[in-house]
Amino acid sequence: MLGKLALQRTNVRFTHLTALAVMAALVVGLFATLSTVAAHELGECSNPEFLTASKCRMEVAVDADNDPSTPDIKSADGTAPANNDPWTSYLHTATNHPPTVSVTFHDSDNIVSASAGQVTGTITVSGILPAGSLTDSDNEQAGIQHNGTQVASAPTLQLAWIRVSGELDHASSVPVDLAATPSTTDDNSAVSAPFTVVIPSGTTAGQYTVSATVISGTDDLHDYSGSVLSAAGKSGSKSFEVGDAGVGLASATLSLGNRVPDDKATVSDESRAESGSDVADGDGINLVVTASNSLGNKSNDGDVTQITVIAPGGNITVTGALDATTTSDLMDRYMATGINSAALGGTTATDRVKVGQTISVNVKKADQKPDNVDVYVILTGSGAAISETHTLRFTGDASALALGDASGSLFHQATDGDDRDKIAFALSATDAGGNDAGVPKATLRVMNPSGVRVSTNDIGITQGPNVAGVPNALVTVTSKKAAPASLKAGEYTVKVTAGGNSAEQTFNVIGDADAVSVTIESSTDEVQLGSLLTVSATVTSDGENVAEKTSVTFTSAGALKLTAVDANAGNSAMGATKAGVATASFVVSEGSGLATVIASAKNASGTDSVSVAAE
Repeated sequence: MLGKLALQRTNVRFTHLTALAVMAALVVGLFATLSTVAAHELGECSNPEFLTASKCRMEVAVDADNDPSTPDIKSADGTAPANNDPWTSYLHTATNHPPTVSVTFHDSDNIVSASAGQVTGTITVSGILPAGSLTDSDNEQAGIQHNGTQVASAPTLQLAWIRVSGELDHASSVPVDLAATPSTTDDNSAVSAPFTVVIPSGTTAGQYTVSATVISGTDDLHDYSGSVLSAAGKSGSKSFEVGDAGVGLASATLSLGNRVPDDKATVSDESRAESGSDVADGDGINLVVTASNSLGNKSNDGDVTQITVIAPGGNITVTGALDATTTSDLMDRYMATGINSAALGGTTATDRVKVGQTISVNVKKADQKPDNVDVYVILTGSGAAISETHTLRFTGDASALALGDASGSLFHQATDGDDRDKIAFALSATDAGGNDAGVPKATLRVMNPSGVRVSTNDIGITQGPNVAGVPNALVTVTSKKAAPASLKAGEYTVKVTAGGNSAEQTFNVIGDADAVSVTIESSTDEVQLGSLLTVSATVTSDGENVAEKTSVTFTSAGALKLTAVDANAGNSAMGATKAGVATASFVVSEGSGLATVIASAKNASGTDSVSVAAE
């Protein structure tokens, strides 16, 4: 429903819109209004789960359309309209829709050059009702209440005046239409047609304020609670600056957008950022183009006349805001598509695509095959700019497998109380484009040194998630032999196969230690009382390092007393191998002469000695 703002007096100059431009303005105004509603409704009432709350809606009726996301509502007479949108059922009050008159400029930073000629804006009225409209009505299926009282129609208000401060205060008498949204959709917010303030050359630099006042003829204005606002009307204002506005287009930024477009019926799906990756046959990756002026502020609408997106290998869709005065090639200027590149825009001032942070880009993989796509944009208009390049990743099914190194050597028997009998391998997958791919469930085998498959009764092998939780990304091998039986020592092989792809890796099965080599290093150049000794024992089996965490006992003996640096503080210490080496620390505590450290692992041992001369 449309209302009129009958202009009694203004002090600015207004532009005229063609019929199509007015229609476009109404459409844009509608979306702007819906955005405002969403901003108001970020609390409980924005979640369908709470739509039955009395503060959010009218009485709840039977869900006639069997869709719980759009529950039906009853009007005051008890009828239940069949397809009411839950977004229309909010109780609009003076609290959630306060009475406002606001001024909006169509300038991104509200800085205008005196040589630019003009600044355009609109007046928005929200939450204001004239007396007489807060009455009960038979029009109860309008689906909206104001503090419990049905409202039949949009209010009829008048714009008493619009003024500009200082030397820009000059008269005009062109009327302004009020584009009101239907009462079943919102709170009767209304947006005026655009007005233009002329900035003559030589205007003094500084701030200027545009003010507007709304009245209701001979009636008082009310808010949604029914309270009288003022017989003199309700006012609003906003300032802009005349000064250095900079070059309109100086730089361009290309950034990842939202993976899921905003859904006003939910909260959970909003603002889910793109990762820069998508499957090769998916919906594509969304990006956002930002145009900035030489001051680093957002460019104004119309500063960009064309955007060109370059993405070799990509299927590109560019979408912009409408700025149309004729129906000819309207959609061509609103949306453009192309393979490898796409351009959106016009060549004349009346054939432009607005940027104003409303340009979005979607890139899909043109051939739907895995690979990377580099994308950047070129903007032209009042200046020119090239954005940074983004590399987008398009993935596919695994086409290659890779098995990492073994985490250690496998002990030849199952062990109790330690993990020497278990080792792991990282399994990864890449697609045809070299991108990381999901790791498939694979067929796993272990081959002995002779190339014969090992029974799972002797060596167990499993596939599961890694520490980060990536499915199937960890292969674990476990000894199952029990004493006195054992696995044969030597080099074994793990083979992994999935979807025609395979990978393999080797590991060593190690038996009990059969040799220990001991080395002592002192913290001082010469061993003396108080010296700290580090004892290292290299433990091997058949010349190979023993399995990880093989226990080693270190014991000192001799006239020179050594004290172990551990909780026992005696003459012995315990260690465990890492890469075949175990260590322990001793302090030279008393006496003189020779001290020998013995390192023992299973049935093997080794020694090294130090001495301190008698004084």
